[in-house]
Amino acid sequence: MAEAATARAEGDIAQTPVMHLVLYLHGRGSNGTLFVMSPTGQQSRVRFSKGRPVAGRFPHPSAGLEAGLLPLFGYPSGCYSFYSEDLLPAGPGVHEGVVDPLSLAAASLDAYCRDDIVDALLLRYGDHPMRLQPGRPIDRLRLAGRAKGLLELLRASPDTVDNLVASSPLERAQSRRILYLLVVTKMVAPYQTKEGESRDSRVRRVSMPSGQLPTPSSPRMSVSPSSPSASRSSGRPVSAVASLASLRPSMRSVQRPTVESHVDENDAEVRYRRAVNRLKSGRFDEVETAAEALIEEQPDTANYHALLAHALWGQSRGVASEEGVPRQLTEAVKRALELDDACARALYVKGQLYKQADKPKKALACFRRAERADRTLLDAKREARLLRRRLTDA
Repeated sequence: MAEAATARAEGDIAQTPVMHLVLYLHGRGSNGTLFVMSPTGQQSRVRFSKGRPVAGRFPHPSAGLEAGLLPLFGYPSGCYSFYSEDLLPAGPGVHEGVVDPLSLAAASLDAYCRDDIVDALLLRYGDHPMRLQPGRPIDRLRLAGRAKGLLELLRASPDTVDNLVASSPLERAQSRRILYLLVVTKMVAPYQTKEGESRDSRVRRVSMPSGQLPTPSSPRMSVSPSSPSASRSSGRPVSAVASLASLRPSMRSVQRPTVESHVDENDAEVRYRRAVNRLKSGRFDEVETAAEALIEEQPDTANYHALLAHALWGQSRGVASEEGVPRQLTEAVKRALELDDACARALYVKGQLYKQADKPKKALACFRRAERADRTLLDAKREARLLRRRLTDA
């Protein structure tokens, strides 16, 4: 049980909200058990499988797993610890199911959002504009109704937090909470110019406040092998046993205009960007392996399915096959567009398949949509230009 297990991470909820912990574990596809101690010393346990909560026991009455998790997001203080082992035995009072961490985070905004964390995170943007990230699974947040006006503003053009809040049809507090949600779920990012530099070079690097869970190789890891029960017997909170600096840059750091230079090699977005760079050098087999690993961790991210499709298309291009287009390739394109019908890379690959099938008009339509969805996808722009010329000459 917990007494014999070693915590991988421990820390203070006042500095690292439970929402950030859940989103981080989701991003890593983690398996294990999260212990959460309330401000009054009551313990909750949540089992994670592939980054999603699948079971939990809570000290408060709950109608189900999601309903039991939501109050934890509002804890202003307390402590937490995470174990790789399954430390939640089956039995009475255990709620089971599968909860989407993204929709859970959105559901917490009204009653369990910590406005102190909202303010601290949005402060990092200052007067720097934010933009929606193409290909991110924003539909999983289920915001379409109440946040439609705010999302339309973001889709129209990048803008600052203050301008978005001022123009939003929602109340100020609600608008700020939704922008905060978009930041911590990585649906938005600082706006970049065509040259790839921030419009304001003074802007601080914006990342999810929970930072990174430490790994055994992390030089900043400071984790005590003691268990939650051992910590309580010592009379000290878990956060005093080990301050989990690598799981959260302290909110105090918000006031320091420093740039975080550490890059987490295991972060899904870092691995995705590096895989995209490998596409340019034709290392399609490596990209396929990377994409499959990303999909296993985050199966509902359109860009990862599109990355797999691009790698498979690159490998099958120019290779004669009696079966035609590989089924795995068409399924990857289909899945990516199911998750996000404006996923630029998936539209680009779909256009290539139409072009390969000698359907230039359908191919051109896909390339144009891909170009509109992501102006930085220059391959789509080039293909659209070539096809327009070919159709005009014909």
